[in-house]
Amino acid sequence: MLSKIRFGTDGWRAKIGEDFTFTNVRYLTEALVKYLSEKKLTRNIIVGYDTRFLSFEFAKTVATIISRNDIPVTITSSFVPTPALSHCIIELKADAGVMITSSHNPFDWNGIKLKTNEGVSLPEKETAIIESYIDDSKIYNLNEHELFEQHLSNGLIRWHDPQNSYLKSLTNFVNIEAIKHSNLKILIDPMYGSAQGWLLKLLEKSQTTASEIHGSINPLFPSLHAPEPIVRNLTESSKLMQNNQYDVCLSTDGDGDRFGIIDNKGNFINQLEAFALLVYYYFEVKGYRGPIIRSVTMSRMIDKLGEKYNSTVFETPVGFKHLSQKMLETNALLAGEESGGAAFAGHIPERDGLLAGLIILDLIISTGETIPNLLSNLYKIVGPHSYYRLDIPFNNAKRNEILNRLEDAQFDEIAELKVLKKDTIDGYRFTFAGDWWLLIRLSGTEPLIRIYAEMPNENLLQKALNEGKNLVIE
Repeated sequence: MLSKIRFGTDGWRAKIGEDFTFTNVRYLTEALVKYLSEKKLTRNIIVGYDTRFLSFEFAKTVATIISRNDIPVTITSSFVPTPALSHCIIELKADAGVMITSSHNPFDWNGIKLKTNEGVSLPEKETAIIESYIDDSKIYNLNEHELFEQHLSNGLIRWHDPQNSYLKSLTNFVNIEAIKHSNLKILIDPMYGSAQGWLLKLLEKSQTTASEIHGSINPLFPSLHAPEPIVRNLTESSKLMQNNQYDVCLSTDGDGDRFGIIDNKGNFINQLEAFALLVYYYFEVKGYRGPIIRSVTMSRMIDKLGEKYNSTVFETPVGFKHLSQKMLETNALLAGEESGGAAFAGHIPERDGLLAGLIILDLIISTGETIPNLLSNLYKIVGPHSYYRLDIPFNNAKRNEILNRLEDAQFDEIAELKVLKKDTIDGYRFTFAGDWWLLIRLSGTEPLIRIYAEMPNENLLQKALNEGKNLVIE
């Protein structure tokens, strides 16, 4: 029996060969075509893909199904980071985009992200319409390879390489010549993903030394649990940093929209600190003022920076589509989420891990400081903060039981701190005196319970995480 296609936090994702099949991709694409036709969004659709198993073949299937409905398709001539696809949509004035990727998920997953003409993820109310249009009774009797080639020859499908234009757009936000002449030693870890080679190309022919690890196509993501730039997946990069005297490591996830940083001592900089450094750069170094958007799981360091620099901070649920929308509504300077996504005013209103990494380089060069020194300066402003996220696999059969337990949970105190309130903006969040917090939510992209906490020290952090864990594990 066909599994029902459902969109999560960002797109539809499923295991290859189980639910993510060519048949289901066809069903979803036909539903998308019906949606686009009704909305009269049929001028041009951009299709891109990452380096995962069969991503290119799935992209050709999507392009063929769309074009057989007389809708022009532009397909990228090679794998692309998702932010490059979003930039391409805007540059070519396309009506929508389709990205074949499951981002940071494990190797045996794939997925589809749908983008609007603004380059942002399609809102939930729109993906719900597309879901309702899925007809799993249709039988396909067509030679897709032959049809793809036919549409290439008649111009309904055309190839496009967005790399040069996209990379040029990044140089509007940093002093690229200063970066190229800085003599920095930079390690780049694209985690076998679709950002591989892109920053290397931007930094070629310069005095800066840039080297890449995990810069080949290998859909198994060997030595990584998944292509997600978090500490457990960056052990090899950390060792290289320690042994080769690099100044910084810039990492991106499987489709290049999230970023991670390792400092010159080989220490991983968590995503909350990394985004706080970006906000610090905009406020303190560049002198900008304006709204900042953060998700419920992002650090309260951002609020403290907003207060110091007289700038409003807005909060949204998890899922960058919420941050993108708020960013557009408020003309915000920056938007950031806990999972390593950041967007920048004047660029695409969507996550861009490559640009985030370049801005970190600009911060280092502009201040002449190392990452540890920059963090020290940051903590002088915001005070001590300790953060961690636990990811716990769970059986979906127990989903309602877990949610009921969280719904019923009431505490006067957690980790020796008084509970001031409990809210359900996204998941179940307990806020304590001092604006410290514990949040438990079910992932919208994979079968995981995520437990987040931010506390004034490591001792209270571990206590909060343990109490959160006890809530969801019998």
